[in-house]
Parts: sequence; structure tokens; C-alpha cells
Amino acid sequence: MASFERYAEQQFRDRLERHLTSFLAKQGIQIGVDDLREQIGRGMKFCPEFGLHLQSDIARYFEIVCGSAGGFTTQPLPREAQNILYAYRVAPTLKLDRLRAWAEQRREESQ
Repeated sequence: MASFERYAEQQFRDRLERHLTSFLAKQGIQIGVDDLREQIGRGMKFCPEFGLHLQSDIARYFEIVCGSAGGFTTQPLPREAQNILYAYRVAPTLKLDRLRAWAEQRREESQ
């Protein structure tokens, strides 16, 4: 069973990589394959902690962080983003709506 789970996770990561490559290109963000894989590896570690289990929620989380919030670095996400994502008893879709609003506001303030 474990090998099936690893295979399914790798299949999802491959689909996510293809999706993000297309999504980010439409946003004018160019990122190399290796860098994108590194981003996916860093971000996937936190999905269970943030209560993100559905593939659609995980994909949206990556769209927001990689497309609007500067991506995943070796540092943790900013405290404000963590507070949004760690919110207890908040539906993942609402967390992601709040994260998108935070990321857009942050991007506007930096321009």
C-alpha cells in the first residue's frame, strides 16, 4: 500500500508541476523546472499542518504562494500567512481566500 501511496503522490506532484508551470507563465513568472520542484517539495511539507488535504486546495495554495507571495524559501512563511493557514476550525477554502487577500495586499504595498 505504501508504494501505491508514493506513486499517487508522485503523480500528483507531476500534475501540480505542469499546472504551476502554465499558471505562473500566464502570470509572467518564469521559474526553472528544478526550482519549481524545490518549491513543491518545500510547500508540500506544510500541507497537512495547514489542513490542506484536497488536491484542489493544495494547488490553490501553491498558486497563491508561488504566484503572489514570492514563493517558498528556506525561511518560514511570514507570520501573517502562518496565522491564516494555522487557523483552527476554519475551512481550507476560507483560509485560502484569506491568504490570497493577504498576498494581494502585500504585493500592492510593495509596488
